[in-house]
Amino acid sequence: RHSAGCAATYGLMEACDFKCTACYLADTANATPPLPLEEVKRQLEVIREYLGPGGNTQITAGEVTLLPCDHLIEILNYCRRLQLSPMVMTHGQRFLTEPDYLERLILEGGLDKVSIHIDTTQKGRLGLHARDTEPDIHWIRDSFANLIRQTRKKTRRRLTASTTYTVTENNVQHIPGVVQWCTDNADAFRMISFQPTADVGRNRENEQVGKQDFIWQKICEGVGVPLNRRTFKF
Repeated sequence: RHSAGCAATYGLMEACDFKCTACYLADTANATPPLPLEEVKRQLEVIREYLGPGGNTQITAGEVTLLPCDHLIEILNYCRRLQLSPMVMTHGQRFLTEPDYLERLILEGGLDKVSIHIDTTQKGRLGLHARDTEPDIHWIRDSFANLIRQTRKKTRRRLTASTTYTVTENNVQHIPGVVQWCTDNADAFRMISFQPTADVGRNRENEQVGKQDFIWQKICEGVGVPLNRRTFKF
């Protein structure tokens, strides 16, 4: 059996209003204009050709919610016309400050999957302080979990959510507590992706080379049982 996994857009919006210490954008990113809509559509057509109907497609770049809502809605609707299944990848700050933005993506763009990145590398996150550790920002995670619940209730639409976490030397020891938070809030966030730092872009963190076993150990510690790391390979 074969799975193509998922695909992602590239260069759609190479800008971000955060200054994360583990940033994968190039130094020229915030001076790069958004990709013209026709070019975005061409990317999606190539993705559709490769993945086939129902292909999982990450709508990502830098921070795609910096785009006007109408623009992102048009991209989502084009995904649907192509029979792709889009997920918006975001730091989510605009969803908290402008809940209508998320609601419009759902009601007008048919969005039903979102991934929100939350960790202490996110310099620029409202309410995040320089000395905060991961347990200190569970209130931020709570805000997003409650937003997801409230948005489902208000729109009466399905919304599946995941969260991502960049693993650094400074926060690797806090993985168990974050895993426990996720199990306590599994009704809101059904998946968490731990992403070891890579030495690319504007990253200012040490690359997590050879740390996979230790990271998996910490995940198991948070769950409370040993998990099979090799259940499948993706």
